[in-house]
Amino acid sequence: MKTTRRNLPWPRATAFLMFTGMTLGVISAQASTFPFSTGNGDTTCGDADANWIVQGSGINGGVAEQATVLSPSCQNWWGGWVNDNSLSSWIGTTTTNPTGPTPYTFTLDFFLASPTSDITGNWSVDDDGTLNVNGNLIDTEPNFINGVAFDIPVADLVAGTNSITVVMVSDNNYDDGVRVQFDQTLASAPEPAAWMLLCGGVAFAGARRRYL
Repeated sequence: MKTTRRNLPWPRATAFLMFTGMTLGVISAQASTFPFSTGNGDTTCGDADANWIVQGSGINGGVAEQATVLSPSCQNWWGGWVNDNSLSSWIGTTTTNPTGPTPYTFTLDFFLASPTSDITGNWSVDDDGTLNVNGNLIDTEPNFINGVAFDIPVADLVAGTNSITVVMVSDNNYDDGVRVQFDQTLASAPEPAAWMLLCGGVAFAGARRRYL
């Protein structure tokens, strides 16, 4: 018996593809995003860091605000600091001196769908500070350091939102800042399940169109 071939009705196909796209978007939103280095490559004095915030009782009335990108053109800059680059920049509370009383905390929140490896990099702080992740102390450095390597163990990371903090515990109230540069490149990609859903949807639509 001859089978009549007919196309998948457009309303049904459109609805299916819309459903696939929305589901893919939901899963993509849960994808892993590796940490942003301070400044994220922005080297313009006074720009707001889009990812790191700073908060302290003596800063902005205690209200959290975006950290400020520092560069050699800023008053709040010391010539002995390692230079900004295309990956990371120094950040602080202000571009001018004085810089405000310590303690204050720089914070980066980022999402990991499933931690699988350590996070490594280097950090600098002027004057004294600690590097922490999810409340776990990673490193403590007195006075001024410039580009010291760190290793955040995978055991200290969680599936979901993670927080990296640099706590400035003391300063001299001028030329004070923080720089954190991660070895990992920034990545934001759909989870494998999302790609499987998309591929499966395309295959399903093709099969319906061929055999109906």
